[in-house]
Amino acid sequence: FIIPPSIRELRKRIEKRSLGTREEEVSRRICRAGAELKNISEYDYSLRNINLIQAAKRLKGIILKKVIH
Repeated sequence: FIIPPSIRELRKRIEKRSLGTREEEVSRRICRAGAELKNISEYDYSLRNINLIQAAKRLKGIILKKVIH
């Protein structure tokens, strides 16, 4: 499960990627993300995506750990 640094940062990222997206759509996606975060305990792994390179390294480590075991 990939966690955004914060809901505020998630909003910024959605708005940046989705130029021209209506506010209602952005709000809907933020609301859905909040609901998904409540289910984080259902996942085996989670990582906070503060920095893309660091998050990618951690994800690679998780994948390699699963492949080796």
